[in-house]
Amino acid sequence: MKRSISAVLCLALLGLTAGCLRLSPIQAAESSLQLTQVLETIQQQQRLTRLFPIYENGKIGFIDRTGRITIEPRFDEIFVGFSEGLAPVRIGIKWGYIDRTGKIAIEPRFDRGFDFSEGLAAVAINRRLGYINKTGKIVIPVEFE
Repeated sequence: MKRSISAVLCLALLGLTAGCLRLSPIQAAESSLQLTQVLETIQQQQRLTRLFPIYENGKIGFIDRTGRITIEPRFDEIFVGFSEGLAPVRIGIKWGYIDRTGKIAIEPRFDRGFDFSEGLAAVAINRRLGYINKTGKIVIPVEFE
């Protein structure tokens, strides 16, 4: 009997608190509008700061949306472009990573470099894969074929 009363009281309290958390249609619309505005602002910022690869004399660099060269063409190959602020580039026979200013962020020492996702990037050494973090430290050993 005590368990039944406790269960009924718990369910009643749960129902009351759940009702308090609901937004009115106007509040929900305002929240949705604010979220949409924030997302649009972020997307606009990303479009404005996006860099595009250019090819000059067999080398690759980057320009901004106005056509201004932001990173001089000096790389032999790129993979996709920038992700999480870094781009994998090949210099000679090794891959490393540059930041958005063109500065080497992770020294070229990999046979292949891939884009970052959730703070990690796959890299290949001797036909085996592992993962590095954004400082270039190997965090998942290079041992997977």
